[in-house]
Amino acid sequence: PGLVVASFIANLFANYLTRGTVTGPFLFGAANAVEIVIAAYGLKFFQRDDDELLNSLAEVVRFGLWAGLIAPVCGALPGAATAALLFHRSFWEAAGIWYCSDAVGLLLFTPFFHSLFSGRFARSIGHAGPVRILEGFGLFGLVILATFVGFGFKAPVLWLPILPILLVTFRLGPSWTSVAAVILALVATIITDRGIGALALLPPGMAIRELFMMAYVGCVLAMNLLIAAALSEKDKVRMRLLRTNIRLS
Repeated sequence: PGLVVASFIANLFANYLTRGTVTGPFLFGAANAVEIVIAAYGLKFFQRDDDELLNSLAEVVRFGLWAGLIAPVCGALPGAATAALLFHRSFWEAAGIWYCSDAVGLLLFTPFFHSLFSGRFARSIGHAGPVRILEGFGLFGLVILATFVGFGFKAPVLWLPILPILLVTFRLGPSWTSVAAVILALVATIITDRGIGALALLPPGMAIRELFMMAYVGCVLAMNLLIAAALSEKDKVRMRLLRTNIRLS
């Protein structure tokens, strides 16, 4: 409850600074609070083996339903209604932008902050040797470089960032996949906001470039989370077989 209240106050303050009114920010904050409560309820029943939030294909699908569909829809409807009634925006346009931005935000940052606050990142770094840490820096450097090239040049190379993110997934695991996806989103957002690169080829207006970028990031993240979950399930089966062989020997 404390975190929900804190997020509501933060939303209220941020919306007040950008819009200069109280009624709209209050209703926007309430819509966001509803969304957070629903997403938190959906994640409450997830199993967390070794502090990993998403350990199986079934949990990735459930996470996608709660954080990528149910929660953002429940926030987008009252948020879009507020935008339409108080700020005379198109209801469907506001609902689409709200849903896409919040769905990608929840899918992107929930695994990242869970791993951060559970100490998963710190323990992973603490158990890694110098070579492993150097490998991690190299992989994330490749993610930054590939994202800059993929989004920064007016050429059909948006597939390029997928390759190093796949390497991160296979080499470092699902927790670090979320870090790679956050890096992808940050670099792509900076480039897109400057109106340069591949997305500049899309027509301006109606937030088409932003929506395309969010869809791209969401698809890349979903693909890699599914791959990471499949690898995790494979490792679990291998460990169960190993323990069975030890007991039988």
